[in-house]
Amino acid sequence: MVGVIAHWLDEDLRKQEVLIGLKQLKGPHSGENIAAVTIPLLEWYDLAPQLGFFIGDDDGTNDTAIRVILKHLRPEITKTLTAEECDLGVDPRPE
Repeated sequence: MVGVIAHWLDEDLRKQEVLIGLKQLKGPHSGENIAAVTIPLLEWYDLAPQLGFFIGDDDGTNDTAIRVILKHLRPEITKTLTAEECDLGVDPRPE
């Protein structure tokens, strides 16, 4: 399963978030498969122009997913930033 949560600031600069999708992966938990279920969600909600940062754990599959997503939806970003530079690298698991 892959959960996709959108985060943004509203007009009063308050943090907002909403689950925009919870999708079943087809095949292994690879970056390519994560991107394959994430890209249609981002397209459905027309979020590609607002993509800025990605938050995930430090698993390498997330870097691969970010690269694939950006190559597909925002190729102009991939010319100037690496996937690692767009990944905040936040590990939500407690120590």
